[in-house]
Amino acid sequence: ATPTKRTYMSNASGSSMIGRVIAMDMVFTYAGWVIGSNIGGLSIEFVNPSSAYFFVGFVFCFNFLVLLRLHDLGSPVRNKSLGGPFVALREGLKFAHQQKAIFGGLAVVGITNFFCYPFESMLPIFANDIYKANGWQFGLLMSASAIGSLIPAFFIASKSRSLKNPGILLIIGALFQALGCIGFSYTQSL
Repeated sequence: ATPTKRTYMSNASGSSMIGRVIAMDMVFTYAGWVIGSNIGGLSIEFVNPSSAYFFVGFVFCFNFLVLLRLHDLGSPVRNKSLGGPFVALREGLKFAHQQKAIFGGLAVVGITNFFCYPFESMLPIFANDIYKANGWQFGLLMSASAIGSLIPAFFIASKSRSLKNPGILLIIGALFQALGCIGFSYTQSL
């Protein structure tokens, strides 16, 4: 959903504002993650999980109805690849490999996603087995990484035009995330 959303927003805003649009998308995504995780954690404390998931389904249906009312911006620009999706993927990887900045950014993001994001899958086990956390505390744990992401997202949104070397921010962010995962692995209590 994120690539589709970002394509829609970049078409709606134009290329001159794309940096700020993506940064604001990050701000709202992480703010929603903070708020949603805490609402979810609290709702599990007061209602059973089935009722909570019913409410989540209702919210998704409401979102679908809102999305139907969005302005149609037409179809995105189609890739002129002469093959199927795998040929297009190969062409994209070849292009990225030729562009050092793109390849470096993809490498940092790929390595970070592969090694750091599994904490999301392990967090319920940590919350239950190690921390003995209730639903509300689990919601706080889930929102902690989003809170840490909000600070750089606000910074990037406010400075997107004047950033001299955004690649350094990407590397610094990846290092902070790795250090956060290492620190998280050694915690034994909330």
